[in-house]
Amino acid sequence: MVNRKGWVRIVEATIMILLIMSVLVIVNRERKIKSGLDIDDLLYKTLDEIAKDDQKRSQIITSQVEENSFKNFLDGRIPINYLSYDFEICSSPETENDNCNLAASNKQSAERKDIFTSERIIGGYNPQGTFTIKKIKIYVWIRN
Repeated sequence: MVNRKGWVRIVEATIMILLIMSVLVIVNRERKIKSGLDIDDLLYKTLDEIAKDDQKRSQIITSQVEENSFKNFLDGRIPINYLSYDFEICSSPETENDNCNLAASNKQSAERKDIFTSERIIGGYNPQGTFTIKKIKIYVWIRN
């Protein structure tokens, strides 16, 4: 009966160590989640860069986008090793049927996946002198 106090202190210390360890595991897990790739932020920055590039803006407004060069531009900004993407440039957002949907060729590879999308409206004067509004939409999903 003399060593009863010693055992109580050992049990208390063990409980405290377990409590501290569980808090550290929870904090570490949350830190890993926050440090992952933020796809929404990635799409926003990419669309912002497109909007600020005069050459890309004029290509979009005049509907003379070279698809290969535009894909190369997006390949440099979107990590294509584990993300797939598609983009659409649509007519004015004021029209009822702007046909800004994911292309049929990519629908099957994106099926049953979380699809992240972001869009940006690009406006400016075309060579005829009329103000034109276009919408660019980027779809991103995680590869298998």
